[in-house]
Amino acid sequence: MVSNGATSKGQVSTMHIDSTRHTDNSSNTEQNEMSNFKPWNNMPWVVALFIGITTLYLGHRQLKSNERTIKLQIESMQKIAKLDFNKTVISGNRQEWINDLRNSISLYMAKIDAYELIVNYEKDNYDKITSKFEEIMNLELKINLLLNPDEKDSKRLKKLIRNYTRAISKEAITQPPDELKLYISEATQKILKTEWERVKRGV
Repeated sequence: MVSNGATSKGQVSTMHIDSTRHTDNSSNTEQNEMSNFKPWNNMPWVVALFIGITTLYLGHRQLKSNERTIKLQIESMQKIAKLDFNKTVISGNRQEWINDLRNSISLYMAKIDAYELIVNYEKDNYDKITSKFEEIMNLELKINLLLNPDEKDSKRLKKLIRNYTRAISKEAITQPPDELKLYISEATQKILKTEWERVKRGV
């Protein structure tokens, strides 16, 4: 007959074995779970996240780059528009100046022709002669104001006109009037041609 003490020892031993088995099973389960955990199984998600962040970053940089490019393009267009506007204004003003100078020279020459006719055929009409000569002097003054005092050709034309006016008034004859008239025409054409070239270049 087995004693109670022996029975108790057997039960304890059995429980210890079961506990050991349970511990071993738990350990094996954990090891199996750890062995089954494969980091590369989650790699697609990591790659997708990385690609997404990279795309956002590059997109942001591209947006900033596009903004800078657009800004530079706008500034460049504004500068070009301003230059074109200035060229248009300058060219327009220069064209008006050309027309004004040409018309003033033509009128000056016509007034001199009329003055000479009056002097030759109406010598006693002092008031008419004086009035016509004043018109010539006013035109000479206007032409002088139109011409550039710093340009060689303009200086020459001013001198020719002054000599022509003095010659027809008999104040002083430095050159024959007909010769002065020819030189004035040539000098005027040269100045107008130079200015017309500037208009075509937009300067």
